Amino acid sequence: MNKNNYSIPSITFFYPSTIVGGAEYLYIRLAKYISESYNIPVYVLDYTDGFLRKNLEATSIKLVEFTDDTSVVIDYETIIVTPFCHLFKINSFKVTNNNTRVLFWSIHPTHFTNYFITRNWFITNNAIKKIGNAFSNLMQNGGMVYMDYPNYIENQNKLALPFTKESLHYLPICCNPYQGTLHQFSNNNNINVCWLGRIATDKVSAIENFAWHLNQLPAEHRNRINFIIIGNGEEETRLKSFFSKLDIRFEFKDTLLGDTLNEYLVKEIDLGVAMGTSLLEFAKLKIPVVMVDLMPYDTQILDNKFQWLYEAEGFSMGNIYPTTNKYKHSITDIINQITNEKSYNEIASACNLYYLNNHALEAVTNNLIQLLNNTSVVLPDKSIDNITAIMNPWYFRFLKKLKNQFGR
Repeated sequence: MNKNNYSIPSITFFYPSTIVGGAEYLYIRLAKYISESYNIPVYVLDYTDGFLRKNLEATSIKLVEFTDDTSVVIDYETIIVTPFCHLFKINSFKVTNNNTRVLFWSIHPTHFTNYFITRNWFITNNAIKKIGNAFSNLMQNGGMVYMDYPNYIENQNKLALPFTKESLHYLPICCNPYQGTLHQFSNNNNINVCWLGRIATDKVSAIENFAWHLNQLPAEHRNRINFIIIGNGEEETRLKSFFSKLDIRFEFKDTLLGDTLNEYLVKEIDLGVAMGTSLLEFAKLKIPVVMVDLMPYDTQILDNKFQWLYEAEGFSMGNIYPTTNKYKHSITDIINQITNEKSYNEIASACNLYYLNNHALEAVTNNLIQLLNNTSVVLPDKSIDNITAIMNPWYFRFLKKLKNQFGR
């Protein structure tokens, strides 16, 4: 297919990373799909050993080297797509083309608000108000969008943003399309539950919480459960220690990718547990998937309930705990539903249909193209300058200079 360029001169994806994660794959699949399906040049800025670069080397995408210690020069007309966490890096770009625009895409609730953790001691209420005004200006000019409502709420709560759920422009995330054999209900005695995704600091408590609830089931259900963890991360040791104290079987598997992952999930998994992009990996295969919340690192195990992916509000891919949402299903409800063939098939179909309607690659890409055409935030931008001036005072630049001079 060859689609019109919607007046977009080129697109530059900026997400430098050396790890394997859902966000990395999100940018990879969008870059590839646009380069193959639209008459729009695509650039990707990444480290020499970056994960995006490694996966895009055999494509027509122009790969531009990025390093943390040298300035990026943008001498071509483009629209940069990047998450909120790279706002300060974008502001340091040397832009020599007067028509270079930007679209900040919130793909993690705390990508920006995490910066306040080390700055709370000097950020005044007046400064937060100024940052909120800058955010509002960027949003009003089409330069900031959110993947879901929880991403917006996190920033709204911190910055007192004035927009309502209905007035927002959302850009949901997507995963690779799938056209193979879909999962079917299994009559096996075992119940294979699977966490898919990184075992990261902001996710490990959610995994433990769900596993703890499974462990509270009566023996007749608990003894049937195999909990399979696909992925790795900095909290793997902690999670293994946690599971070793439970009365359910568990297995840790290394990261599986592409067709190997799809084949394994279709054949082996009865129930998915995830947040973010990993939710869609289950739903596209017609596997029922429970969406869990982002929980603080030291959160105690709580007697909460859960929700299916298709019950999400505002395209949510995981709320921030504690949440005001009233979930419907106890862990007992979940297990009873997936062990009954009729209810299992109903839930599996609902999860799959939700994915097709809201998160299919083509639908998300079309949405992205429209949003890119609508952003009028041109670099350099005053609002971005104002945010940077407040959040990055002189001594942060001084510390970075020392770090570069004397090494880590």
